[in-house]
Amino acid sequence: MANNIKLSPKHGVNPTIPVCAWCGEPKNEIALFGKIDREDSEAPKNCILDYVPCEHCAEQWSMGVAILEATTQRPEPYRPPMQQDKGVDIYPTMRMVVIRPESASQIFGQEMSAGQRILLEDTAFEQIFGEALRQQGEQ
Repeated sequence: MANNIKLSPKHGVNPTIPVCAWCGEPKNEIALFGKIDREDSEAPKNCILDYVPCEHCAEQWSMGVAILEATTQRPEPYRPPMQQDKGVDIYPTMRMVVIRPESASQIFGQEMSAGQRILLEDTAFEQIFGEALRQQGEQ
């Protein structure tokens, strides 16, 4: 009995379409939740289920070092943490940059290579990349 999926009396299998956490585009997948809470809520139409980048984002990340802004504040109710550090849940904010490995090595003071990923606390991310991201958004 413990291995059974509990269906939602109101919504049945209660489907959602997962989206890429990084670009927000729907993945070619369907996730089936069943009953998700005591109120028997309907699953959102789209939601982030994991932090595995879609093919497009993975290709972008492979060209340099992906620096991902992170926070300890859960951004939305169903969002899972990306990792835990000393018992504290860490969530990506979905702001990210991909920079050349040489630039990352200069910023972080250690040898970096293409394909690496770094979680960077939100205030530090803003200090380093905030202005450049704002200028890029204005163009």
